[in-house]
Amino acid sequence: MERYTTEQRTKIIAFYFRNQRSIVLMRRAYRRYFSVGVLPTVPTVNRLVANFRQRGSVRNLTDTGRPRMAQRDDNIQHVSCTKLSTNVVLTAHTAQNAIAVLRDIFDQSIISRNSNL
Repeated sequence: MERYTTEQRTKIIAFYFRNQRSIVLMRRAYRRYFSVGVLPTVPTVNRLVANFRQRGSVRNLTDTGRPRMAQRDDNIQHVSCTKLSTNVVLTAHTAQNAIAVLRDIFDQSIISRNSNL
């Protein structure tokens, strides 16, 4: 379900306190004001009221998101080393696949794991 807009949240809180903290009366006032059939649920109203009492605002908290790494010289060096080691692993993986294909084509005894190609 979509989030309520700031205006809708404000009206929910206002209707709640104007109607002696009655969720039933708040929902009726909300329905009349917005002319909608879908009303905020009891847990939603309780959550909005609790957040309003705690923070004094009906707005959502901003998402912190994923923390960024600082672009310091040591981090840049670490990333460069990681890229180099990844390329080596990919090359070794490709070589192992090539050896496996050659083993399938030729006799197992001709190409051993330790042979230099």
